[in-house]
Amino acid sequence: MKAQLRTNVLKEKCFFKHCLCFALFLVSILGFQSTVIAQSYELSPGNIWIINDDVFYPGTATINKSTQAAVDRLGLYVAARPDLKILIQGNWSNEGNTVREKLYSEERALAIQRFLIYTHNIDPSRIQTVGYGSARPLTVEKTAADKARNRAVTIVGLTKLSDKPLTKNGYAANCTAYLALLEGNVQTKAPWDVQFVNGRYQQQLFEGHKLNVYNDSRAAIRFVDGSLISMGENARVVFNGGLDFGEEPNMEIDRGKIHIELRPMSTRKDFEISFPDGKLIFYGERALLNVINGEKAKSVSLSVFEGNAKVIYKGREYFLQEGEGFQVQDHEQDTLKKSKLPKTPALILPLDNQTVYKGKTKFSWTTNAKLNLLQISKKPDFRNYVYEEVVAGQNKTVTLEKGTYFWRVSSLTGEGLPGSPSAARRILVSEEYVTMSLIDKKAKTVFEEGEKATLITNVPKDTVVHEQLFSVMGIVDPGSNVFINNTLLENVSPKGVFSQKLRLIKGQNELSVDTRAQNGLQNQVSAKIYYQPIDKIRCALTLSPVIPVTTSNYSLGLGGKFIVSYMLANEFYCKMTAGYNAYLVEAVANGFTNTNRKQVNSSIITEIGGIYEFFPHSTTIPYLEMNTGLFWLNRSAKVLSETRKSVYFSPGIGAGVIFVTEGQNIGLGGYYRLIFQGSDLIDKTAEGQFAGLLEIQLTFWF
Repeated sequence: MKAQLRTNVLKEKCFFKHCLCFALFLVSILGFQSTVIAQSYELSPGNIWIINDDVFYPGTATINKSTQAAVDRLGLYVAARPDLKILIQGNWSNEGNTVREKLYSEERALAIQRFLIYTHNIDPSRIQTVGYGSARPLTVEKTAADKARNRAVTIVGLTKLSDKPLTKNGYAANCTAYLALLEGNVQTKAPWDVQFVNGRYQQQLFEGHKLNVYNDSRAAIRFVDGSLISMGENARVVFNGGLDFGEEPNMEIDRGKIHIELRPMSTRKDFEISFPDGKLIFYGERALLNVINGEKAKSVSLSVFEGNAKVIYKGREYFLQEGEGFQVQDHEQDTLKKSKLPKTPALILPLDNQTVYKGKTKFSWTTNAKLNLLQISKKPDFRNYVYEEVVAGQNKTVTLEKGTYFWRVSSLTGEGLPGSPSAARRILVSEEYVTMSLIDKKAKTVFEEGEKATLITNVPKDTVVHEQLFSVMGIVDPGSNVFINNTLLENVSPKGVFSQKLRLIKGQNELSVDTRAQNGLQNQVSAKIYYQPIDKIRCALTLSPVIPVTTSNYSLGLGGKFIVSYMLANEFYCKMTAGYNAYLVEAVANGFTNTNRKQVNSSIITEIGGIYEFFPHSTTIPYLEMNTGLFWLNRSAKVLSETRKSVYFSPGIGAGVIFVTEGQNIGLGGYYRLIFQGSDLIDKTAEGQFAGLLEIQLTFWF
């Protein structure tokens, strides 16, 4: 039993030993094969062309004529591709002398270079050489055949501008961009291609890649940082990459419409595009470049939506700010003229995600531009259009079949230069009758039911301000459009916060703030803002009927005053007043009133005092005034032939309201003047009483 057990254990050990040896054998085989570089007869990224050791005479850098066909094949390949650059890499086996190994490898690389130049007329600037010696073996040297393999010459392609290898360690180099969109007939031609071939979705793009976009087609290049270059139909461009190449542009456009959406790269401060007779250096994020370069028509136009740009056209430099553009209709034109782009339209109906019945659908928007481009697509990126038309107005009815659509509007200048397009809206067209949804109901019954969009502002109903710049601030529903005096506000944050400074004119200013939410609800706030510059010194004229308060033989009088005031604080003014009053009295003779005789008494008033205004920023300003001064009375005596002149101490208090109107402030109030020792002003029957005068004041401030 024990012997049988020992035998089984030995068998198991032998089995595991054989399995281990077999596994090690497989690993060695796989490891050996992983070091082998496959031969390729093209130089696209990831491929290596190998010139074997037997092409040369043994131990030399001289090409063997009997085997030079391998080098001829390389020469024919490179000659047929004039945009392709190559790197010839010499190698050598490990012989224990690194200096000699490197020298031999360099001589073999130079020998291949000379053969291509003199036999196949290859431009020397397209060929670079390097000798690695035994530093980069192609395989592990175990046999003489392995050593011969390590003495092979390898060739890889180079990028057109930066001269970087297209193949590194047997793998394709990283690209800077790829084709993110292919619609219709789009063809590409890389430096290693002989002719144009059909483009492929997600195809990697390297320096010198040419792209042709034909009729009814569209393409887009996506950079590794997320930037996007969209190309419309009939576009022909050369892509040079996303890095700074000094004198070389990032892209060359011969014709076509290019929409630029850039994101800042850490290695790029600007993006250059060359076009016939000029170059665009773009510092920003969004722009639209359109080049027409045909036999009958030639034009160039640019719209800068975000950022700024420098345009070099026929040797002259022009700088364009955000919201500006230019258009050159004829290439024979020596200068270009900048234009102000129209503002982005505000979409009204249909609402975002609204369902409508198939058939005629009315699209509406608001803008100050006369011409607008309406675009309707089944794709959210508008790669193609179901409907595209320039509309002279702010609405258009379009017939649509069942499906999902996206629509947007761009305003155009009089020359047809487009401004930044609006944000896209999505609509669903149904074959069934659409029951009014809650969102549609809100849009249609907003004025009937009183339901309104959110609009919270700092705008008072009516106010008086003393600063010319007035800040309008507020909050609306996220995604809403805000209009101030019918002008679309562009700086509304995603959370619905907005702020805008307005420059007021002197006098009355009409202010309206409107909002239109995405669900169709609306709201409005309007006010009158009176701009009244602060004057430290103010003058006024006052007209006032005068009414004696005590029992007297005086009738009504009429007075006038001139007032000069100086502002000590925002609500308080000190004042100086000079005035003249006239009173009608009945003549008295021998103690009896003569009703048939009338006389006129007069007085001169001088005062100092103060005025306090309670609400200086409103259009109706209550005020309180207090004064003290002297009252010079020039009056007739009871005996007709006599006149008397007296001086009295005369304090007083008054109140009223100042009405702020455009161009003129008018005050209306009452004033009571107390006259001490005033018994001489009244009849004997009133002797011992204080005399007083009540004035109704009408004041004109200027």
